[in-house]
Amino acid sequence: MRIAEGVFLHADASNCYVLRDGRQAVLIDIGSGDVLDHLGDYGVDHVTDVLMTHHHRDGAQGLARAAALGIRIHVPPSERDLFAAVDDHWQG
Repeated sequence: MRIAEGVFLHADASNCYVLRDGRQAVLIDIGSGDVLDHLGDYGVDHVTDVLMTHHHRDGAQGLARAAALGIRIHVPPSERDLFAAVDDHWQG
């Protein structure tokens, strides 16, 4: 869904926002990663970065896929440990 010029909402496990500039984009949260299969719907060829707003499974489960594609990932400094040791967090 188009929100504004170059700004789109991709509904997924959690909302993912696509911020497009030309044929590149930055994502706000990533959900399951499904958005990566629909980039063409938003006129995007390449995602450069994912900006995570917070650590929750529904919004972050696609991060491994983004990392495998070489997409830079940015997380809140206060939650860096949660993202870095996600298995330890959810097992605790």
